[in-house]
Amino acid sequence: MRSLQTRVESVMDVFTEPASERDAMDIRKLRWSHGLTQQEMADGLNISLLEMEYIESGYCRVPEDTRAAILAFLKSAVPVA
Repeated sequence: MRSLQTRVESVMDVFTEPASERDAMDIRKLRWSHGLTQQEMADGLNISLLEMEYIESGYCRVPEDTRAAILAFLKSAVPVA
């Protein structure tokens, strides 16, 4: 089991390492194309609204498991025409 210090450092890395603006904009555009609010997306991904805001603002790096969850969630949602 990882030490508490290691887990805290891992979480801090996610929220302090800048994400690319392109990734953030792609996620925002995909959400918009599906007609979803940030809150609806956060609820569907089982994450906080604040985390969703951080992801879309490019403030944090999107972990691979969260990226996969976003894509799976959006595949299940019907895009707005």
